[in-house]
Order: sequence, then structure tokens, then C-alpha cells
Amino acid sequence: MATLRAQDARKVFGIRWIAASLLAFGLSAPLAQATTVTYSTPAGDTSGGQPVDVQATFTTDANTITVTIRNLEADPTSSTQALHGIDFTFDSGTTNGSSISSSSAIVRTVNEDGSYTDSGPTSTGWTLSRVDTTHLVLAPTSNALSIIGDPGSNNRYNNADGGIAGNGVGNPFLAGLVQFTLVVPGVTVVTQVDSVTFNFASNFDLTGVTSDHGTPTPEPSTLVTAGIGMVALGLYRAFRRRAKPKTA
Repeated sequence: MATLRAQDARKVFGIRWIAASLLAFGLSAPLAQATTVTYSTPAGDTSGGQPVDVQATFTTDANTITVTIRNLEADPTSSTQALHGIDFTFDSGTTNGSSISSSSAIVRTVNEDGSYTDSGPTSTGWTLSRVDTTHLVLAPTSNALSIIGDPGSNNRYNNADGGIAGNGVGNPFLAGLVQFTLVVPGVTVVTQVDSVTFNFASNFDLTGVTSDHGTPTPEPSTLVTAGIGMVALGLYRAFRRRAKPKTA
């Protein structure tokens, strides 16, 4: 006759209950689906006769859009290659009540000899304006503070003309990763930024093309909870093997 000690039976039942509860809780926790999409200037495009290469990444979350911009055109010749604003539209939420919660960038002054001086990170000095209920524009308020690419060889802007170096109207510029956190009411984790236009200092606009679509990712807390459940279930199975009924 098979028997199992009452103490072992209670242990098995307790571990089994804990494992099942944690696993059910972990697997039922919602996935965080913050949507990320990256737009780039079309390959081979120019502004003012000069090549341009800018990338902007948008991440949507609850009432928030995060925008990260980088000018990838290194050692530019003309200020027309500097990004002077960005337009974008989205498919849910509203621009009513939208604002810049925070922004950050390196402020870069390019000297006459092509060397440069950085300060910051600090706020960008850009503003947010609305075109309609799902169309926003980020842009500086003057000719300065456009987003410039990295320097060239010898860590200098060797090709820079008078519009960039020295007392050029573009000085100072923003450089490196330029980030904005926007408050946009009604935006959710599934909101899509569905069109982008890059605006350059020459007033030459380029409609961006998507280069990468993000995918839903679990919140860290969800992964931890599910992991705990898996560990507990593993412990239960291991204990069950050790506590097999004995045959009298």
C-alpha cells in the first residue's frame, strides 16, 4: 500500500500552490508595448546641393512621445546640412495640451579654424508647435541651434564654410544625440508615429522613410514575476521527485 507522510504532503501542496499562483500572476501580467519607430532621410538626398543624413527615433508611451535625433552627416560643408526642425504626425491622441517636458543636447560652437567648443548637456532651446490635432513641429526659435553632424578627421570641421565656422549665423549648433520628451495627451503604448518630415536650414524639407519598426517588449517586472513562477514550479517538481510515495 502506497503511503506519503502528512508533513511531506503538506510541503508538496504548499509549494505547488505558491508555484501555480506566481506563475499565473506572472503570465497574466500585461506586456508593455511601447512602440518605437525610426525614420531616416531618404538615401542620396541633398539640401542646398549638399548630402544630408539624419535619423530620428520615436517612442510612444502613455501620454508621452520621446524623440531622439542624430545628424549622421559628418564634417559638413554648409549650414544647409544642419537639421533645423522636424514635423511628425501620429495616429491617436491629440496635440491639444501638448508640451515639451524635457530636452537635452550638447551645444557646440564651431570656431573659424574648424575646432569647436562644447557645453552641456543642456536644454535644446527648441519649441513645440501644433499644426493640427495629430501634427506637431519641433524647431529652434532662431537661425542658431540647428543639429549638426560630427567633425571630420583630426576632430575638426575641415570642410566648414563661413555659415558654420566662426561667426556664422548657425553658431552655436546642437550636436550628438538630441532628445526630447513630449507630453501628448491621449497617446498610448500602441500609438504609431506615421509620417515625418525633416526640415533643413535651407528651408529644404525631406519626407523621412522608416528604417526600423519596433516590437512589443515585456516590462522588467513581468519578466521577474514570470521567472519567479518558473523557479517555484521547478522547486515543486524537484521536491515531488524526492517525495515519491513509498510502497509498503
